[in-house]
Amino acid sequence: ASMQRFRETVGSQVGAPQYLARNTRMEIKAVTNEVARYVKNPGPNVRLAVHRIWAYLKQTKHFVLTYDRRVATHQLLGYADAEFATSNPDSRRSIGGHVFTMHGGAVSSSSKTQNAVSGSSCESELKELTRAAKIGLMLREFMQELQLMKQDEPLTIFEDNEPVKTIATTGCRNNRKGMERDAFWICEKTAAGIISPASISTNDQVADILTKNNLTYAKFDKHRTSFGIKPPA
Repeated sequence: ASMQRFRETVGSQVGAPQYLARNTRMEIKAVTNEVARYVKNPGPNVRLAVHRIWAYLKQTKHFVLTYDRRVATHQLLGYADAEFATSNPDSRRSIGGHVFTMHGGAVSSSSKTQNAVSGSSCESELKELTRAAKIGLMLREFMQELQLMKQDEPLTIFEDNEPVKTIATTGCRNNRKGMERDAFWICEKTAAGIISPASISTNDQVADILTKNNLTYAKFDKHRTSFGIKPPA
């Protein structure tokens, strides 16, 4: 009975941060998803992690998700990343994350364990780039209906894995059928000018905050600001 109450307490304490992570506090998606994996059988470390999440939210309760019309670009910009196999020792499935920003603030983001084990970091990154592109194209269509984007404007997605960018722009054949399908889909959309994969350094990869729980504070703060999550001016 006491263990059941403990599970219910920890579960209730995780629910609210998860709700915030889905809406205006997207910077905590990775850590809330990680903690949520263990709520059915939580230990002391899980409860400590939950308390730290609440302490962080209390410390930054004045932070808000902001957009700035003065930002030079009105373009929808995407960032896609994957953490290869290391974050999930139970299944070795990679964690994929992406975010789309507009006017200096995030409009959509995702942090999710991939559906299957990847054979390489290139494969896990390609999976996430493909998933991000499909969601981004739906967002672009919505933005075009609102006349916030031009009809012929390609969707730019930043990727810090150069082999993946090469696949997206030149195509490749691979023995792994799942990877081959993603490669051909991305290559086709890129050749048609619908998607524009772009290089970005690992230090500037904003989506890192959605796939890693061990970022330095300086990098975490930098990416959080890139999401538009900051104290009000």
